[in-house]
Amino acid sequence: MTEGQKITYPYERGVDIPKGASGETWEFVVNRGKELLADTAFVTGASFTQKDIDSLKQYYQEVFDYQDKKFGADGAVFNRSLREHLLLAERIAQEAAPILGIDTYLLQGVALTHDFGRIFSHRRGRNNAIERVLSQKIGFNRAFTKLLPPDTLWTDVQEAPLKDRLQKITTEDGGIVGAVKLIDVLAKWENKPEGRLRKWESVISSSRAGQHSPEKKKMWPSELKRQRKIASNEGNEAIATKYEYLKNWFEGKTGLKVNNFVRQVEKSLADRPLKESWT
Repeated sequence: MTEGQKITYPYERGVDIPKGASGETWEFVVNRGKELLADTAFVTGASFTQKDIDSLKQYYQEVFDYQDKKFGADGAVFNRSLREHLLLAERIAQEAAPILGIDTYLLQGVALTHDFGRIFSHRRGRNNAIERVLSQKIGFNRAFTKLLPPDTLWTDVQEAPLKDRLQKITTEDGGIVGAVKLIDVLAKWENKPEGRLRKWESVISSSRAGQHSPEKKKMWPSELKRQRKIASNEGNEAIATKYEYLKNWFEGKTGLKVNNFVRQVEKSLADRPLKESWT
């Protein structure tokens, strides 16, 4: 079964979806999002509270259950692996926010929605296009959506524009976008049974390895163009530049080595293990 057979998702350049029964899934995701998130800070722009985080998790649980029932565990895109990644990201955000001087609930909210488009697709770049459409349809506040890391953090591979962008995401809005990019790459298990998260030594090599090589027969034109850029020698250097910059920024601002911070998160996970559900 191909991804297109699992769930049909929006076209990259618009807000319309392909006709067909799978459009029911899109309608469910959008309509329940409007209903459950209408009065939350994601839409209103108010200050975030625990109630907003709980409402998002209730929404995620309903979307997860809907896909699991309709497509099965092997067919659902919004799957257990993504749930675990997002819950890890949330826990890291809870630990990082106080030492970075960022509002904890706000950082949780951004960390939990930084992969919003993956509700429908894990294809690189495609999920970012879906994220823009889905957040627009649900009515996310512009002040919030600008905190979601843009795909240009991958596609800017030339050194000067990349460093300019990195400087902006670590200084504007309290550095939230930069923090979420770092949280994203750390929210992975190295050895789950032993409770060990990914350490810094493996971040750059794992990120490079995770980028799919361009395959013309298997990729859409826009996806192929993106991956050719990222998988190039220049793109590989940009990955190292990006994460070294974020590491140095984090350590300079907090006075804490990234690996020591990861151990702090591991202790939190040992004391309070992640739930096996959203709610």
